[in-house]
Amino acid sequence: MTRVAFRLRPVPGGAPWPVMTVLTELFEQGAVRVDRPHAVGAGRGAPLIHRQALRWRGVEIHLCAERHGGVDEISLELPPWDELVEQIDDEDDLWTLIDSVAATCDAQHGAIGDGEPLEDDPLDPRRHVGLIVVERDSGAVPLAAPYTVLPRSGLCVLLR
Repeated sequence: MTRVAFRLRPVPGGAPWPVMTVLTELFEQGAVRVDRPHAVGAGRGAPLIHRQALRWRGVEIHLCAERHGGVDEISLELPPWDELVEQIDDEDDLWTLIDSVAATCDAQHGAIGDGEPLEDDPLDPRRHVGLIVVERDSGAVPLAAPYTVLPRSGLCVLLR
């Protein structure tokens, strides 16, 4: 599995739940729901964990939202990268999808990996394959090189 995770900025009270706006954006990008939503929580307000199985251009993806100690995270779970690039016609379309998720949820930063949790410090590379940081910080990460810029969100993908 390839997991692209984003740490969100705090959501003001009364604002829409970010995962719903991201889900709407994914539908506009051509994703379709393939199963009912799964959620864990108190039954009112935002759940602790929310998961949606989707299909985008024939690729199975999962949209996940989690809350850890008051911090919200949204992630896209995709097939392993080597399988994923064989399933899509143009890698740029995938980065456009990822950028639209980041912009829609107002992501602070993110990471690309196999599911390891995000850190508070966006420049801490830990064991992630890639980091997604504000473009101005893209030169501050040791042993990582810029791969692509996500123009809508203003973030930059760094690969190690």
